[in-house]
Amino acid sequence: MMRDVILDVNGFKVDSKILPKRIYKFSFIPNAEKITERYREIDKLNAVPLSPVEEIIVDVVSWEKPSVSDSRVRKVEEATLDDLSDYGQERLVRKFLECLGLTNLLRRNFPLQIKRSEEYIQVPDIKKRTIKKIGKEFYLFADIGYYVKPMKNIYELIEEGRISVKSLIGKEIIFDPFREMYKNGKTIKVVDVDENPSREDIQFVLEYCRLNYGIEKLPLQFPILKVKFAENKKFYLYHPCLCYLKVDVPSYECVISNNERKRILEDTVSSIAFLEKRAISLAGVEYKSPAYLVRTKEGQKRVVNSLRETIKHPPFFVPEFLIEQEKIPIFVLVDKKLPKNYVNKFILSQLENGHLRLKRGNFEIFKTIRPANRRYIVFDVDFNDFSIPEEIREKINGYKLSFALCLFSEMSEEKYDYLKMKLFSNNIVSQFVDFNKWNSGQSHFISRVLAFNIYTKLGIRPFSLAKKFEYDVIIGIDIGNDSFNRRSKAGGVTVFLSDGTIKSLYPVSVEAGGEKIEYLDRFLEIVAEKLDLYDSRILFLRDGRGFREEADCLSYSYAVKNRRLEVELVNVKKGHSMRILSDKGSKGVVIRDDLALLLPHSTKGARSLLIDSFFRIRYGEVDRLPITEKLLETLFRLTKLNFSTIYAEQRALRLPAPLHYSDLYVKALKRNWPVNQYLLEMGALYFI
Repeated sequence: MMRDVILDVNGFKVDSKILPKRIYKFSFIPNAEKITERYREIDKLNAVPLSPVEEIIVDVVSWEKPSVSDSRVRKVEEATLDDLSDYGQERLVRKFLECLGLTNLLRRNFPLQIKRSEEYIQVPDIKKRTIKKIGKEFYLFADIGYYVKPMKNIYELIEEGRISVKSLIGKEIIFDPFREMYKNGKTIKVVDVDENPSREDIQFVLEYCRLNYGIEKLPLQFPILKVKFAENKKFYLYHPCLCYLKVDVPSYECVISNNERKRILEDTVSSIAFLEKRAISLAGVEYKSPAYLVRTKEGQKRVVNSLRETIKHPPFFVPEFLIEQEKIPIFVLVDKKLPKNYVNKFILSQLENGHLRLKRGNFEIFKTIRPANRRYIVFDVDFNDFSIPEEIREKINGYKLSFALCLFSEMSEEKYDYLKMKLFSNNIVSQFVDFNKWNSGQSHFISRVLAFNIYTKLGIRPFSLAKKFEYDVIIGIDIGNDSFNRRSKAGGVTVFLSDGTIKSLYPVSVEAGGEKIEYLDRFLEIVAEKLDLYDSRILFLRDGRGFREEADCLSYSYAVKNRRLEVELVNVKKGHSMRILSDKGSKGVVIRDDLALLLPHSTKGARSLLIDSFFRIRYGEVDRLPITEKLLETLFRLTKLNFSTIYAEQRALRLPAPLHYSDLYVKALKRNWPVNQYLLEMGALYFI
């Protein structure tokens, strides 16, 4: 299922001759109490911390010998880079290169041009820079991205009548007083607006801007924005001249192909003396698409090799609650602004493609939709002032779940979230289709994705994978950040079985500091109890950074010790600086035992997933395992069960299914979606 290939990766070798031969480790006692200020104190010494900066005494390291007269410095000792862990070496080398002007050198040589429109500018930049040690050498991994900056500030938009003052309440904005080209300001949330501020408040804001930002001239009559930062719950007052509305730019406008990315990066480093000019090449593998398992009309299992073939067959799995209710009330809600002939065109197209019909024995998934009886199922509605028609309320009475296909032309994200939540509060799962996109040459693509999206939301599985996984259960977990403080909440636990079918999804909300999930054992115990697991092998997928403490936490678990569970914990990162520089094929590369990249699918500019921690927990013991191509193949196969992006090859990312659904569920929780525990445990992913 895989073949050997040579892969270019966006790493550039650092000339080892420039690196410090001697370093200094010492203890440091910061004067500041705030974490950010403590980091600044350490930074001024050209040092990096080796222990948490929250501690009273912090272990740090630098290539510069600290002053013996500095009362904050203790226990200075000489060392070499090899005396540090790989992680410590990487941090210090990065700091050293930054002091040599790495960032400025990269930006000075950067060849891309700024893109401008009437609404915003797109500023290209080397956004992420990471140092990784491979063997005995250090490599700079750099990536390209865009900063999107609005052309006009909020005060100008208000003056021109393009937005109202009250419309800002609840919106996220950017506070960016200096308008630096290669840096975004702070993201803040408006919680209230004072259109007629007192003279004292105005003077306070003006004086604050003058003292902190050197800004002397600002309009004297202005609304004050009352905002909250993500870090705490305090209110702050801001001048709208220094704030900008966040701009959502379609991702495809910022996509750079990986082949082009390689050329740009090599051009950028070409004149930097301490970097090798060519991207590193490594031995990797290319994965072939797996075979799929479907059910025939006679109920037999059959192997097919094409996704398009799977949709021609009855569903592989239908949840029990749907079988019990035998039929699904289905409705089409059409924005009354759309012409009637559009509706006919859309429904006829779905019928011709067969995307709205699936049967399994006597169980009818969808009633056949025909234009002749359209009046019975299609409702013209005003999505701007929406209420569920009484006829729909009558028809859904007594059903655990019903379904609405919603056609619209324009809709804000806030309106979309509101409508979906309102429908689901009445147990109506919804699928929204932007008719303009469907009618603009993307109809065939949208229609195919539409079918898989609908089935997934209802808990229907159109297929499984022909080859079973080596694990009895695969669990995915994601955590979401609270909008108003720095605490994190673990949100979604998605459970797949060895045959690739989703079993359940459980909402779990536990306070956890930062990214670390401090109670990972609880989630395992919930799943083990609900599924009655004993002597089972479990793959636990963790979205984001992995922590050794989380593996230790699992080792203490009652489920591991008393149910004799063997757990393998692996992390999958989306946001990082490392890429496989290819636009063709699904590929993976093990860079070193504890570091690997996976490119899940062939997409222009697709990001690679990074895996850098892999632990096995059994008998209460924790072992760190080397990452292998076999593990990457398992993760790749799991991306093929990600039904909601199954045909979305134009998208730049595809996650393994257990993580993808947990990620979407956490986002729904953050939007205050209601939780229907029964439907979740039955596998209905209604929140997509």
